[in-house]
Amino acid sequence: MKKIIFIAAMLLTFASHSFAYVEKPFISGLQLTEGIEFATGDDSPKLDQIMGMRIYMAFSYNALIAITPELAIHPGIGFNFRITSESDNDSYSGYGVSYSSNDDQSVISLGITVPVMARYYFNNVFFGELGVEAMYNFFEKYRYKNNGWEDIKESNALNFGVTGGLGVTLFFGLEFNLNFTYGITDLYEQRTYTDYYDDYNGVERKYTYKSPTWSYMRINFNIGYWFGYKK
Repeated sequence: MKKIIFIAAMLLTFASHSFAYVEKPFISGLQLTEGIEFATGDDSPKLDQIMGMRIYMAFSYNALIAITPELAIHPGIGFNFRITSESDNDSYSGYGVSYSSNDDQSVISLGITVPVMARYYFNNVFFGELGVEAMYNFFEKYRYKNNGWEDIKESNALNFGVTGGLGVTLFFGLEFNLNFTYGITDLYEQRTYTDYYDDYNGVERKYTYKSPTWSYMRINFNIGYWFGYKK
């Protein structure tokens, strides 16, 4: 029993010295982000539809500006890549007729993400963050089947979101955190379209409709490293 207590005490002592607050006024580092982005809003596509769910990846440069040993400002800037695809393969055979179709669709976008977070260390191990995110798209392109990539002209270049999360920073600078981002702007501009059709009496009718708009929410897993974090 004494050996168990001794080993436990040694482990606690090691753990208490293996993590540290941010005591340097400024440090910087790199971060890799893997995330899943979901469309939100009344007109948004469902999870099983194109752009209803996207893969989000980002590689960023971050800074940690200490205000106190427990509180810091965490800004960053990074390149992001978002992609989604859908494949609808149908086949039919019967009554002497057979056919098959392969309707592949893909959407990709490339941009810059700029988060600005307030970080608070609860103890020598864990921290929480809360802040805002600005996301600027260079381009967003759409491809149907094997046709070439086409620009999505309705996409808004600049979008904003609110983000927060929890994480842990090891004493030598390696960091893991999980955060959630909720978009507060529309990803796409709303446009009005007009179609004409003939009713049963042969009278031409006008039908007006608006394109859907939607925002986003995203779950991110981040792994990063702070240069010079070790005391």
